[in-house]
Amino acid sequence: MTINKAPYFIKAITILIAVMAFFVFSCEKRIILKEPPERVVVKEPPEKRAVIDYFSEAENYWSEKKYEKALAAYDLYLTV
Repeated sequence: MTINKAPYFIKAITILIAVMAFFVFSCEKRIILKEPPERVVVKEPPEKRAVIDYFSEAENYWSEKKYEKALAAYDLYLTV
């Protein structure tokens, strides 16, 4: 007996069981927090470092025709 030849009431019962299962699982009790969890506050900010823009430094050297310093700055830009 294949699914297509099964009587309609058997198909209806399987659909009803599936719908009931979805209903039961959707009505499951959910956990609700009354108070939000405590936040962790960082007391010390991270250490500030000077950010060097090697690319713009190299461009400035290149426009000033200081090619050796420009190449060194480009090298730092590509390796850092």
